[in-house]
Amino acid sequence: MIHNLREKIKAHQNDIFWVVFAVLVVSVLVGGGLLYSKTNHKYPIQIQEKAFTVEMGEVRGEYYASKSGSKYYPLNCKAGNRITPENRVYFKSPEEAESAGYALSTTCK
Repeated sequence: MIHNLREKIKAHQNDIFWVVFAVLVVSVLVGGGLLYSKTNHKYPIQIQEKAFTVEMGEVRGEYYASKSGSKYYPLNCKAGNRITPENRVYFKSPEEAESAGYALSTTCK
């Protein structure tokens, strides 16, 4: 009986190989597809009103200068970014800055 089974397996060895190979390839492809679909979800963007709040703190003025400098800068001027916050003096208007002895920086107009 075992001898007959060996004979049948030897006779169809090539066919058995291709069937096993096809089953393995399909298993790998299906498993990979399932893994990919589970890790690549695209979630819709949800916009929520008032999702968070930001506290701005005290608004000190529209212009600032260095305590030890001679120029003042508008808040939106990047040239004054080198001044550390603890060394800044704030002004509400250009007139206030100029009356304190500061001149407008030529890099920010």
